[in-house]
Amino acid sequence: MTSIRVSALALVALVCACWAAAARAPKLPTVQTVHRVAVEPGRRLLFVGDVHGMYAPFRMLLAEAGPDTDTTVVLLGDFLIRGPNSTAMAHYLLTNAHADCVLGNNDISVLFAAANPGRIEHFNRQLESGHVDAADFRAVKFSSEAFLPPTAVKPDHVRVAAELGRRTCAKLAARCSALTRYDLPSGDTVFAAHAGLLPGAWDAPRVYDLAWMKYVDPDDWKRTAKHPFPGAVRWTELWDVPGAPAHASVVYGHDANRGITLEHRTSGIDGACARGGQLAALDYRVSAGGYERALHVVNCSDYVTPGYPAK
Repeated sequence: MTSIRVSALALVALVCACWAAAARAPKLPTVQTVHRVAVEPGRRLLFVGDVHGMYAPFRMLLAEAGPDTDTTVVLLGDFLIRGPNSTAMAHYLLTNAHADCVLGNNDISVLFAAANPGRIEHFNRQLESGHVDAADFRAVKFSSEAFLPPTAVKPDHVRVAAELGRRTCAKLAARCSALTRYDLPSGDTVFAAHAGLLPGAWDAPRVYDLAWMKYVDPDDWKRTAKHPFPGAVRWTELWDVPGAPAHASVVYGHDANRGITLEHRTSGIDGACARGGQLAALDYRVSAGGYERALHVVNCSDYVTPGYPAK
């Protein structure tokens, strides 16, 4: 009887400690949903696909592309977890003035884990039950909405959040956005998103679409999903129809199964580096009259992440 009582008291103490830790955890700053940048002639934009903590291939890619002082390196999200060095990726972002970042679904889950220490198992149980009580958790606040992950937060998210620490996670939240809009001097606009962007939705995009979406109902653009459903098409198909914005394009990551896919208005550059695939960068050299593009690729076959199988 005594041992049972002690165990119960220990459990109560653990729960109280978790609640106390959550109460002490600093709130993350609000993340900009849309960040707008005016690009001057002579600048370079180097968009980099999903790095996933693969810092060594990332450094190889930078050596291949040769960014200079006129270059902005734009990480297209999911720069954290899976690979061995998320800490180095965060340090790179936070110590380089000429680096931009959009948040991917995994990055958002890391921020959520940092904001909710000791509460992730509770969140996952609620998510599995089909009802999440938002009052129980600290949402990741974007300038357009308070956001809770729509998918389970994994142990890797919790681990990386702990490795980075809440202070670094807060700095990443302040540094990155969900969508970055680059206005070029030619009148062209290039959007950087992790997962995707629906045509014309850039003034009021949904965070879910920017960070998770792969598919959309062509008759109801509010119906989007990461996985296919009856009648759905890939969101990129909506950009390849008459009436699509003529001077806008999207560079994105997220879709490792499709690999590097360069189309007229949409360019996907997730080469599945963490699976031993490729890490890619799309290089825009901007002039007054437009831009020139080049693709840089390095192989990641020597850097396969354990537990993340190849295709």
